[in-house]
Amino acid sequence: MAKPLTQKQLEAMLEKSKAALEDTKKTLASVEETQFTETRKAPQVQTPSRLAATEGGAIGAASIRSQQIVADAAAAAAPLGDPYFMRDAKTKLSPAQVDAKAVLAQLAVDTGAKLITGEGTAGYIVEKPADYEDDNFFYRYVWNGSSSTTNTGSWRVLKTPKIKTIFNKNDDGGGGGNGKPIVIPNSPIATNLSVLKALLRSLGFGSALIDSSADFLNKLLKDGLDYDNAVDIFLESKEYTFKDGNKTQSPFYTAYGFFNEGLVRPKSAAELYNSVEGYRATKDKYQLNEKYISNDSIKKYLKNNVSVDELDERANAARLRSINADPVYTDALMKLGFIKTATDLTDFFLNPEIGKEALEQNRGTAAFSAEAIRRAQQGVEFSKARFESLSAGLISQGMTEAGITETAEKGFENIASDLRPLQGLSNVYGSQIQKARFGSVQEELEQEEFKGLLSQRRKETTELEKRSFQGSSGASGYALKKKTAGII
Repeated sequence: MAKPLTQKQLEAMLEKSKAALEDTKKTLASVEETQFTETRKAPQVQTPSRLAATEGGAIGAASIRSQQIVADAAAAAAPLGDPYFMRDAKTKLSPAQVDAKAVLAQLAVDTGAKLITGEGTAGYIVEKPADYEDDNFFYRYVWNGSSSTTNTGSWRVLKTPKIKTIFNKNDDGGGGGNGKPIVIPNSPIATNLSVLKALLRSLGFGSALIDSSADFLNKLLKDGLDYDNAVDIFLESKEYTFKDGNKTQSPFYTAYGFFNEGLVRPKSAAELYNSVEGYRATKDKYQLNEKYISNDSIKKYLKNNVSVDELDERANAARLRSINADPVYTDALMKLGFIKTATDLTDFFLNPEIGKEALEQNRGTAAFSAEAIRRAQQGVEFSKARFESLSAGLISQGMTEAGITETAEKGFENIASDLRPLQGLSNVYGSQIQKARFGSVQEELEQEEFKGLLSQRRKETTELEKRSFQGSSGASGYALKKKTAGII
């Protein structure tokens, strides 16, 4: 165990941390008067720990990060130290961290970088690479992720064509004309709207959504918004009030954005779009009932973080179970209370109210229970509470539904084989083994098969049976048989 810091060491650390903070503030003050002139001809990835500024200097992002780490360490190691480094119980930040966070936030504003924050930390900076262009295209970096600064993401480069223009013959650029450019006919990108639509497509949104939203997007551009703001309003805002006073709901919100209402952790525009379209594609793929992709169901899938791949797996599992038509499995689902009738089989797999972990547990319990029910004629009895517990133990070991099925099949086959013989011995030697100390015979056998615990009942009855053949004189069973041979 590491030795606690001495008061002298602590004071030295706190002084260094304070000095680092003051240096950072001075650096930021000098940077505010500096013009950032970095240019670049091709995309480059820079380390997020340091931001390039002018040729003559560098911003102190690394120093800020180091200062924040020192503040965190001091707050954790010295509960009786300087109040400046004591964490507030509500915000979980010390005054030192609050100051560092403010410096980082201002740094993000000044440089166009992204500030990533989290609970109990001042955060860190992710630099925005410099935009660039060639003869035909603009290459711009946009943040790919939620608009919230508390979420992670990454910078993504967007490639958009340049609008090609010419001047009329009365204005070659040297004056004398009306100064209005004319768009070249048949140009691949003929209007600002086309550029905006191309930008949205590059972000992964489909043509159907974009084309149906063209009127709204065009109005945003006519209102004087640049591409970045137009995209942000379209994807992140519920509605927009135009300069003429007309308030219009964003087509994206109408089709997708409203699904975020009420979610504890709202999805980004891209997450919403991809999830909803993926759910709908799954419905078409497996020809599911419309109820499984109703707005209410979609909202619940999103709330329970059901991915498109997971929903596809659920739908396929329901299809296979329906094809197999195993009445024992369906009976297990009904006995466990997961469904009411056999016709509810698909509902069990596609229930939007159930998240991934809960459904895995339910499917594991159903598979486990089905193997017990198959051996009911051999005396194996169903127990919802025990089977839920035992299957949960198997899942915690990383066992899949198929693995649970195989394990339960072998286990209950052994239990069915041993159950009645051990019940018979238990009845014969009941007064000697004090049955009240044990659970049922089946319960003990389940502990043996699925938890590796030796049945005490089996141990004691086996010992008693052995003694009964040996006799009080200690003779072996074989000797007893020899002595009684021929008497009858």
